[in-house]
Amino acid sequence: MPFPPHYSPGRGLKMSEVKFRIIGLDMATYKTGFCVLDCVGPGRFEVNSYGTLVSPDKEDKTNKLRVMAEKIDGVIRAHSTHPATFVASESLISYGAVGSRINSLIPIAKLHGIVEYLELQRGIILVHVAPSQVKKAVTGSGRASK
Repeated sequence: MPFPPHYSPGRGLKMSEVKFRIIGLDMATYKTGFCVLDCVGPGRFEVNSYGTLVSPDKEDKTNKLRVMAEKIDGVIRAHSTHPATFVASESLISYGAVGSRINSLIPIAKLHGIVEYLELQRGIILVHVAPSQVKKAVTGSGRASK
């Protein structure tokens, strides 16, 4: 699978230096963001890679879902080389604010289910995280803007 142009491999860390790896996903059916972080010590992380995966705009909904799931799976396969790899994804509960836009939630829920199934088959732990938890970890405030 070709990586996006702004894909940047880690700074040559030896796998023995990495305590565990987190593959963070902000999943959507059209554009999915990812970031791979290596924990190198207590509270110390280094960015291994990051990017945006895009599915073809002209595809029908079912094919768009398949294409995005394959791209996400490719990123996870490429970066799950460390024995302690976790995949973190935004919790679907956070989409509760969608309200009347329930039709936009259904494809995202399907994508989450497909990715979770693929990773469970590989023995990779998938963790659901609230957006406020991510913001707090990165900025110190759970109410920070995107």
